[in-house]
Amino acid sequence: MLVSGRIDLARTLLNTAEKMGCSLYIPEPHCTELLAWNSEVQVIDRFYMGEEAWEMLCDFLEDVNKDSPDDYPLRDEDGEILLEEPLYDTTPIIIIDSNIRKSRRMFRNPLKPPGSQVFWVEGGPEDLVEELVIRILRDGRADLSDAIDCVNARRMRRW
Repeated sequence: MLVSGRIDLARTLLNTAEKMGCSLYIPEPHCTELLAWNSEVQVIDRFYMGEEAWEMLCDFLEDVNKDSPDDYPLRDEDGEILLEEPLYDTTPIIIIDSNIRKSRRMFRNPLKPPGSQVFWVEGGPEDLVEELVIRILRDGRADLSDAIDCVNARRMRRW
């Protein structure tokens, strides 16, 4: 999922998704689809997404990722068990805000369970975002430092 108005990045990730046999979903700004749409990785520009939609996502993540065993099992009004244990949201997030310092002051951090991946890639250079997405789709994880080294080596070969 790409939550950004950047056409260049959308084209790059669309090509990547096609090569990897995936689909790319691009919701409207101020979207709330992240709460219901299952994705392998989310690339988000929080300024584009909007503060209200980001807050809704953060509220959702706090609800599903809070670690309070006292809240489970979840039951309905009749006492029937709805959920035995928590459903954690571990979807990797690549945050591509244009000004990370400003955005970190404006927006709260997403609550993810330990071991989840949240990447902060200021401005979202398309080659680095693409490399992270490929690694997440292929391996289920990515290492930011290794991805940066790979992208920088590729850039040097082009010079």
